[in-house]
Amino acid sequence: MKKIFLMLAILPLVFISCSKDDNGDGNSEKIVGIWALLDYDEYEKTHTVHKMYEFETDGTFTYMSDPHYLEFKDGCVYNYDPYMFRIKSTGKYSVKDNMIVITTKDEYLEADYVFYDDDQIKIHQTYGWEIEDGEKVEMESNDEYIIIHRVKKLM
Repeated sequence: MKKIFLMLAILPLVFISCSKDDNGDGNSEKIVGIWALLDYDEYEKTHTVHKMYEFETDGTFTYMSDPHYLEFKDGCVYNYDPYMFRIKSTGKYSVKDNMIVITTKDEYLEADYVFYDDDQIKIHQTYGWEIEDGEKVEMESNDEYIIIHRVKKLM
């Protein structure tokens, strides 16, 4: 009877201690979702969406840019229509420690990032290149950074 009790007590530990694809980086799961780079209109006192990024759990992402007017308020994007973006690109991403690597057919980007909280990420590009007119052009690194905001709901 003691052996059965001991086995039942140990069995849950086996399932808890073995996790699939655990690389020790809790941020890789936190980055999954839709994120928006915002512009602030001083006159209207509103935030509008400049670019959007959607990171999937399988390591793929979609980048959308140049939308028509989309307002961002309290984590919600208003007037959303997936066909309103002029530039749409897909690719792969990987996350390790505080580094994200993004790859598309025409671009490669390495960037440091820091989570301010679960809803904001500060990103600083450290290395990259893009294809312009059939030529590989390295992108200069500088001290500038961007902050992207989690999109909680598309309306």
